[in-house]
Amino acid sequence: MKKLFLLFLFCPSLVMAQHYSDAIEIPNKGSDQLYAATKEWFGIKLNA
Repeated sequence: MKKLFLLFLFCPSLVMAQHYSDAIEIPNKGSDQLYAATKEWFGIKLNA
């Protein structure tokens, strides 16, 4: 019953998240540079 409740709780948020996904373009940055910067940012923010 608990699992069913959690499923219904998170299901709308998963549906809504799909509506707001969009690609961004940053001039003069490659995908590897963006990946490295994002990985560093998450590491800093999650360890803070």
